[in-house]
Amino acid sequence: MLPSCHLAALGILVAGVAAVDDDPVKKQLETAKMAYESKMEKFGKAAEEWFEKREDVARKDGDKKLVDQIKAERQRFTEKGELPKAAPMDLKKPRAAAQAAMETAYAAAVKEYTKGKKDDEAAAVEKELTALRAAVGDRKKELELEGLSDSFQPKTVWSNEKLGFVLKVIERKGEKFRARFEIGDKSVREVAGTIKDNEVSWLAKDVRALKGNPGHDNRGTFGSDMDGKKIDFVWGDNEVLGTYTLRLKKGK
Repeated sequence: MLPSCHLAALGILVAGVAAVDDDPVKKQLETAKMAYESKMEKFGKAAEEWFEKREDVARKDGDKKLVDQIKAERQRFTEKGELPKAAPMDLKKPRAAAQAAMETAYAAAVKEYTKGKKDDEAAAVEKELTALRAAVGDRKKELELEGLSDSFQPKTVWSNEKLGFVLKVIERKGEKFRARFEIGDKSVREVAGTIKDNEVSWLAKDVRALKGNPGHDNRGTFGSDMDGKKIDFVWGDNEVLGTYTLRLKKGK
């Protein structure tokens, strides 16, 4: 079953379909809408199966806390179309791809109508596009942000040349990782931490100081800008004592 927000989006698409007649632009848009509806129905079924499997496992383990969590996540999905961050990328990608294809079709229709001096038709299509985005949200951006942490892989190097900071990822297994953190020639640490919800962190107690001291707790948020992928860190134990940024070294 599709979540209510997606049902609303499909309603928008269906309501926006007027008589196709001999309008080639309208025909192409109609085809795109039908393809979108089919893809979203498949996505809805896949999401429902994923929730069912997770709940079955939790119930077999007698884990009431996890069952309650899954039920709450399923309700958010039904009402708002929000998948939990734990959902696999293979489940999230088809929805983002379907939305991207639909938006591309809308943009192409607006362009063709504008070129053909059919401003009323162009405005109507543009209105449908705005309504679609409002109904389902920007899933492409959501996927892009969640995918940033996937760059944090073994052998990648994150650095700040100005500060002399170098973080070399040694190992990653799911949400757990190990890395070597070098601070100039004064400190070398082997850190063990966690990657979750687009954040990376490690605690001072889990640091093995190879040179110098173990330092403090560190927590970073993945992001990107015109210079590439980065992690913005704050450090300190019970309070923020400082900040720094590491960037993914080019070629890694």
